[in-house]
Amino acid sequence: MVNPIFSSLLPVPPMIILDDVDAGLSSTDTRVEEDATAASWDSSYARKRLQLVNKLRTIGLDRYIDLPIVAVVGSTSAGKSSLIQAMSGVTLPRDADTCTRCPIECRLMKSDEPWTCRVSLRFATDSDLRRQGGATSVPFGEPIMEAHKDEIEDRVRRAQRAVLTPSVPLEDFVDKNEAYFPAIERSFTENIVCLEISGSDVADLAFVDLPGLVRTVGSSGNAADIGLIENLVVKYIERPNCIILLAVACETHFANQGAHEIVHRYDPKGERTIGVLTKPDKISAGEEERWMKFIRGEEEPLVHGWYCIKRPDFQAMLLDPSLETARNQEKAWFEKTDPWCYSNLKRFFRTPNLVAALIRTLGELVTKRIPELTQRIKELLDSTREQLRSLPKPLSSDSVAEVYDLLRKFSDSILSRITRLDDDDDDDLLSQIEEQRRTFKRKIRATAPGFRAWNKGIQPPEVAVPDDLIDKDNMPLAGECGDPVFLEEVTKRAERTRQRDVPDSFSNEVAKGYLRMATKSWDTPTKKFVKCVFDILSEFVQRTVDEHFKQFTEGGFPPQVLRIVQCHLNACQEATLKHVDLFLRLEQKASTDNAQYFRHFRKLYLSYYTSQRLASQEHPFFKGINMKPFNPNGESKATPAFESGVITAKTSLQKLGITVNDPADLARLLPDDPETPVLAIMATASALFEVSLKRFTDYILLIVEEELTVGLTRDLYTALKDGFSFEDRNIVENCKTLLQEPAETTRLREQLSQALQRLAEAREEISDFWVDFRSRG
Repeated sequence: MVNPIFSSLLPVPPMIILDDVDAGLSSTDTRVEEDATAASWDSSYARKRLQLVNKLRTIGLDRYIDLPIVAVVGSTSAGKSSLIQAMSGVTLPRDADTCTRCPIECRLMKSDEPWTCRVSLRFATDSDLRRQGGATSVPFGEPIMEAHKDEIEDRVRRAQRAVLTPSVPLEDFVDKNEAYFPAIERSFTENIVCLEISGSDVADLAFVDLPGLVRTVGSSGNAADIGLIENLVVKYIERPNCIILLAVACETHFANQGAHEIVHRYDPKGERTIGVLTKPDKISAGEEERWMKFIRGEEEPLVHGWYCIKRPDFQAMLLDPSLETARNQEKAWFEKTDPWCYSNLKRFFRTPNLVAALIRTLGELVTKRIPELTQRIKELLDSTREQLRSLPKPLSSDSVAEVYDLLRKFSDSILSRITRLDDDDDDDLLSQIEEQRRTFKRKIRATAPGFRAWNKGIQPPEVAVPDDLIDKDNMPLAGECGDPVFLEEVTKRAERTRQRDVPDSFSNEVAKGYLRMATKSWDTPTKKFVKCVFDILSEFVQRTVDEHFKQFTEGGFPPQVLRIVQCHLNACQEATLKHVDLFLRLEQKASTDNAQYFRHFRKLYLSYYTSQRLASQEHPFFKGINMKPFNPNGESKATPAFESGVITAKTSLQKLGITVNDPADLARLLPDDPETPVLAIMATASALFEVSLKRFTDYILLIVEEELTVGLTRDLYTALKDGFSFEDRNIVENCKTLLQEPAETTRLREQLSQALQRLAEAREEISDFWVDFRSRG
């Protein structure tokens, strides 16, 4: 697919309009006397202006920018072919099959070299009529020298048949006998036949002959051709850089020639139109004055006026087909034919005067457009460079080194993003992993034994959670999640486990039993956590592969890289799961040597469960503090009487050397509850769970980080090199295959590079033009 920015440079139709600035020409009368014709042809500045446009067109700038040009427009049989022949000196085909059925562009360039005509074809659409990204120019046969000028008509005929029959190879039309030509496939086409004519007697001029406009096609014709031809003509004459050369045949009534009506629609003030009357020798006797009114500007006035030419006599041209002979014949006719020979408007008669007017008018347009042309070239240079920079860089000739470098950059990119070395990339990756870490911790904590320090059926008391049991993530407290385990259930399990004749010998085993039941359920959430991180990394790898190797889809580079990295990631996952299995087995031991941490939590949980127990029994101690939730580490809102009693008790105990900081300490002085050993089992199991939970989650998070997330980056480059088998004897060819980029990318780079070169050459030509112009004063 063509890049949307670059598409603005491409020729649609063959020459893009420079911009929408009005191209109205000066209203100054630019008509010259006949004796000034030769001088104006040879005027150095006039020639330089037109030579500049021809050079720009030769460079190919008209593929990107609409250059000033003359378009020859007229109805069928208006004498356009004769007009073209008179201006160019070459004969165009006039047979019914191929007579001007496509634009014929003539570039005339004055040169000291021998007279030469080069024929080429420029394709704006493909065989399916789809507009191409860039009009391509193809030579059609070898150059024709002056001695073989009579071959041009046949060459142009063949060239037209070639663009009208796109399914047949071009070389067939160059070489084969016309008897073998297939029937044409299209009536008309916007693809162009180009004639580049140079020689010492050639004027610097460029014009395009367009198919003749028709109003009817008859019973054997195709009515759709009427609109097709008109649309083709309009694509040229609507451009502000187009000078319209309107051909009107004097043998047909003016009102019956529809070309003027269409031209007037797009140049209503006649500022870009030059009129030319053809076939004056066909005027009916007595009708000459009607046509002279056009020359005098009394009928259909145009800013640049009307001219009249006469085509050469056919028989005389057979004897001497030179351009000089044709001009002499024309001159003689106007000098001896009434009323032309008596007119004081002879400067508007004959082809040389018309050509001089075209050169002058075209030169004025060129002068006016050069500043805009310069600015547009600069804009296109800037945009083209930017588009080239946006494309992947072309590869070096060392395919193996290129692959090495690409794999290294890819590996470094994975490392920088995962280890946060690149702050601008993949924050989403790390945030996804962090969210899975939090989810994993919540799911593990949710497996805690759901101890309740009251019997089933009792209304749960409100007891505040100790601050030390609330972690930074506000995870559920052990005893507040999972299925409830009531006091009587723990008591029954303890009774079944008690050793004979040893009171309370069961407490640690019962507590470990509850812990083992919790840790058995850790397998599923832990491995799901590993799988989720693995999936996140897999998607990340896919995105990164697509990003780094998107230009190499043709050679299968991305799938190979992805396969190698995925195998490497799979190995990292396997290593991670091995460590996970080990830690799951270790946690089944339900033991710890972290005595300080265990005792800290056991004390907190014992106070918490004791508070629950007392609250559920509506103990007077809790009534004294107005039945508010009891928080061992916080402040209790007590009644005045209770506060007074607390103060008295604290003072009395202090005399005995016992320090009391809050009511929780006083609660421990209450008489022992028969269920205190069971509460101790709950506290022990919950403390063991806290120790095991923190130990397990810490290590699992570290393992997943080290073995899976960071593990992906470890030895990744080595894995890539090994996976591509750089020791293989066919590695050079394999790497060349891998580095194939999409044909569209290659084509677009070539188009942009060509555009850049042409634009740079065009800028240089314009610069040289101004330097030369200023040096001449």
